[in-house]
Amino acid sequence: MPKIRAGKITMNYDQQGNGEPLVLIPYLAADYACYAFQVAEYLKHFTCISVDLRGTGESDKPAGVYSTEMFADDVAALMQAIGIPKAHIYGLSLGAATGIWLAAKYPDRVKSLSLQSGWPKSPSCMRNTGLHPGPVRLRARPPRAAGRCVHLGVRCGDGSRRRGAAWQDSRSDADHLRAARHGHVHPLR
Repeated sequence: MPKIRAGKITMNYDQQGNGEPLVLIPYLAADYACYAFQVAEYLKHFTCISVDLRGTGESDKPAGVYSTEMFADDVAALMQAIGIPKAHIYGLSLGAATGIWLAAKYPDRVKSLSLQSGWPKSPSCMRNTGLHPGPVRLRARPPRAAGRCVHLGVRCGDGSRRRGAAWQDSRSDADHLRAARHGHVHPLR
């Protein structure tokens, strides 16, 4: 497993496959291996970059409070350090919240965004943990195109807005990612 200096920390990651880059962001307390079963399918279409977020796996574990915004900064720094200017981003739970921040702060780095079990607003019990998305708000408009396209609006803490769309139907995750690769998902802008 390679490690690389990404911003102020050293991050552990796994990179496999050929094709457009797909960054896989794990859920709370998980390391890069949480996507082991999915990577086998994704490798047929993408270069998969599975990451250990700060505080997990073999990445640095600096003292202090971590936030989803901080994780997004780390992922953006990792992408820059390994020479990936733009990638498809896939996040599950905490990884989805991190993906929201990544798209809001670094829209030029996000080719498409697939969020699974994310949250647009945190319950009060999480407010002081540093894990909630904070001032980023996610708003989904009613689906278009026969109920298959969900339009997203992300409002950042600085008041700026990003908009985009993602397909929503019964296809597998791999099908969604293939659709994104072929331009069938509108990028955030």
